[in-house]
Amino acid sequence: MTDPSDKSVSDIYGQILRVLMEKKYAQDACEMINPLIEATISVWRNTSAKLLKTPSKFHYSFNIRELSRVF
Repeated sequence: MTDPSDKSVSDIYGQILRVLMEKKYAQDACEMINPLIEATISVWRNTSAKLLKTPSKFHYSFNIRELSRVF
């Protein structure tokens, strides 16, 4: 199965993060939602591209599940 597009991930986790942050934080903090989502997706994509599975490091599996743990 292929990874979802960045737009799909941003839409899904962005909605979750928006709901959680708007309940707890002031408007100033909520303005950081979009940059936070973009940065998190960027780190996830770079990590999964750079830290590939090898026979000695078979536990390197950076899929959508790991991204959901961040959010």
